[in-house]
Order: sequence, then structure tokens, then C-alpha cells
Amino acid sequence: MPRITKPRKIKSSVSDPRGIEDTLEEMYQEPDGSLPDMKHIDHRGSRAGLVVVFFVLFFLASAAAAAWLGFFLFSPSQKFSESQVVTEITPPSNIIDGVEQDYKIVVRNTGSLALANTRVILKLPDGFLVTDASPKATTDRADSWALGAIDGGASKTISLKAAYGMPKNTKDTLRAFIDYKPSNFNSEFEKIVDTQLTVAQEAVEISINQKSVTNGGQEFEIKYKNTTDASIMNVAIGVDAGVAFKANKTTPSAKTIAGVVKLLIPELLPKKENIFIVAGAYPVSSTPPTSIAVAVSRMFNGKSVDIARAVLGGDSAAANTTSPLPINNADPRLDPGPIAGSKSLYITANGLESISGAKPDDVIKFALTYKNVTGKLVKNVSLVLVGEAPSIKNKSVFDYTHLTTIGDPDVIGKQLTPDKREARITWTPEKTDVLKQVAPNQTVVIEFSVSVKKLDGVLKENSAMFTPSLSADDDVLLVGNPVNIGVVE
Repeated sequence: MPRITKPRKIKSSVSDPRGIEDTLEEMYQEPDGSLPDMKHIDHRGSRAGLVVVFFVLFFLASAAAAAWLGFFLFSPSQKFSESQVVTEITPPSNIIDGVEQDYKIVVRNTGSLALANTRVILKLPDGFLVTDASPKATTDRADSWALGAIDGGASKTISLKAAYGMPKNTKDTLRAFIDYKPSNFNSEFEKIVDTQLTVAQEAVEISINQKSVTNGGQEFEIKYKNTTDASIMNVAIGVDAGVAFKANKTTPSAKTIAGVVKLLIPELLPKKENIFIVAGAYPVSSTPPTSIAVAVSRMFNGKSVDIARAVLGGDSAAANTTSPLPINNADPRLDPGPIAGSKSLYITANGLESISGAKPDDVIKFALTYKNVTGKLVKNVSLVLVGEAPSIKNKSVFDYTHLTTIGDPDVIGKQLTPDKREARITWTPEKTDVLKQVAPNQTVVIEFSVSVKKLDGVLKENSAMFTPSLSADDDVLLVGNPVNIGVVE
């Protein structure tokens, strides 16, 4: 049975020191008469403070260890420099106009840190068409590649097949933007590398001459020759004698498409001269053009590249001579001479066929001109202008929201690539009275203005191109010369 300690009665009088001592002894005396050993008293308290102190010391020790480890891991040999990313663009040693040739782009990481999210974006010069690539490009234009990670000391290569369709001695720049992120950085870097391209040889020689003129008829003789040592496949020769020209005989047999007489040649044999004859006439009521243009083109995966050009007549070229003018003035950098006398559909910007140096807040004034030279009434005309312009974050450098013109045209935007956006502007006869019908020899001029916007970012494209076309009763009849606009930030 448990022992019950009876409470002890304490004396109330402790007036003298001895009384206090006796009282304390009675308070702390054990039942057996012994007193506790004051030298071995246990101090009991909360352990929470001790735990906190322990973890603080552990954290400080770990941080110190991590700092020392980081010092050794990211020693000077691990520092990153942009010079450690080396990009080489190797073009063919002898560039031939319009012929598929090999190009190589090598991105080399000469440092010790790995690169992540590596991308290569090409700014292609006019007339440059990529026909094949390894690895495959990530865009339809074949101008962008995602290379991913590149380890220290490693490299990755892009192998291209491309055709550069420009006249001999043309010089332009192939520019590469290389985006990447070093493994010890949270942000991306960008490097720009340029290489100059120079066309050294034209694949095809071509000339056009007026063979005979009888009773208002016209006969043109086009001579052409493959100057290379190999066959050239999928060739077309186009003779642009104006929309009023009616071809009645061609040798070899050819077709007329949108006013252009076209001869399709599956294979053009090397070193052999050939002759193409086009005979026809202009209606009495029409005015013949001041020049006749001819171009040789090739098809690559459904896309066309001009590989030779010539012109007969015109203010800048005497009859029976040739001059490097492209058909429909497809290359805006070449001097096309006076357009109004020779083209029935054309466009100008600020009164010119090409302008450069357009900057934010500039207003570009366009004039779209159509002259009916068919000799008959043309009804239900629609004019379409397609503009391809630099873009950042899916926004065009041109502000179409404040388009100033007649007829309330439809404007449809489309993102072509991350750096280029298309705007399709359509004037219809339903909204534009002057397009309901156009009489013979009548000229219709549609003027409109757009401004240049300031975009947030760096433009990777700096050239815009606007190309007009005309249809009547839903049939495309004409495609006019383009106008080029150079944009600066």
C-alpha cells in the first residue's frame, strides 16, 4: 500500500536566524530524517532553444561548405566569354546564278561550359532560296534551326543546299543570328555573323531580238544557252510582251499565262545553244510597250528563282541589245527604267520604286496604278496588295490600323515567320466605285498611306516588299512589279 506522508506543521515564529535554519530543515527534510544533497540538483528546462541553436550552426556550416565548393567548381577556367562561341559560314567558292550549291554553317563551343537552347536564324538575301537542309529547318522558309544543347568543346553543323538567283557580280550579305544560353546564366545571348556572297557566273546566257515586223505582227527570237557543265532541270522561259500581246505561234510550243508567254523545259542540256521564237500581234486599239522583258527561271519545291534576264528596247536599252532587267522587275534592286510606259499595273512608294531608311513615325505614301490596255471594257476589278514586312512579337513594323485610302479595303494579317508578317489589302468593286468597270485606255490610281511603328525589340529583318495584283471576275490577270522599302530602327 503506498505510503502517505503526513503534512508537517511549520513553526510560525522565525524571528531569529537559528529559527529560519530550523524552519528550512523541516521544509526539505525527507521522511527518514535526511536532507537532499544540494551538489547534485538536476536543472530541468525546455530543449527547444538548444535545437534552434544546433540548426543555425548546421546551416552556417553548410553555407560555408557550399561557398568553398562553388569557388572550386566555378574557378576562372569555368568563366564564360562570348568569344568561345564561334560560328563559321562557308559558301561555295564559285557561286553560280540559280544553281543548287552547298553551304555550311558550323556553331562551335570552344569553352568548357555547355550551351543550351541554341538556335540559328538566317536573314536570307533577295533571290536566295534554301532547297534542302540537314537538320531540317523549323520554318517553311527554311531559315531557322533549333540545335538544342552544345557541350563544351563540341560543335553542330547545318548543311544547306541553296540556289542564289541573281545576276553576275551581285554582292549581298548572308547574316546568321545565333541565340544560346550558357549553363551558368539565366538569360540568353545572341551573336550575329555575316558572310558576303558574290555571284561569279550566270548559269544561262540569254538574249532577245526582234526578228521581223509585218502587217502589225511581231516576232521575237530568244537565244539561250546553259553555260555550266551539267544539265539544268525544270527550267521555264517567260516572255513578257505586255498583256495586250496575243501570241499566235511559238516554236517550240508554249503557253500564255497572265500575259506572259512561257516555255517549259524539263532539262536544259549543257553547252548547247537553243532558240525560242514567239510570234503574235497587238490589237490596233492598244499601245505596245516600250520594252519586252524575258527571264529564265527554275522551280525548286514549288518555288521559282530567276537565273537569267534580258530586255529588248526601252529608254535605257537600244533595240536588238540585252540588258540585265528581270521579267516583271522581280528584282527591285535593278534599275527597271520608266515603268508607266511599259507596265499596266505598278506601284510606287513616295513616288519611287524603292526607298530606304524608313524610320518610326515616317508616313509612306503609296500609289497603285492600273491602266486598261486590253482594248475592251474590264468589269468587276479587284486590286490586291500583299505586303511582307519586318515583325517583332507578331506585330508588323507598319501600322495598318490607320490606313488612309478610298473604298474601305479589307486588311488581313498573317504571320509568315517569327520575323516577318504579311498584310493582304484588297480593294473590291463593291466598295470602290472606280473598280466596277474600267474602260479601254482608262487609268485608275488608288492612293493610300501607312506609317512606320516603333516596335519593342531588335529587327532581324529590315526590308519590306509590297506586290500588287489585279483580278476581274475572280480571274487573276496581272501581277505588277513589287516596291521595296528599307526600314531602320
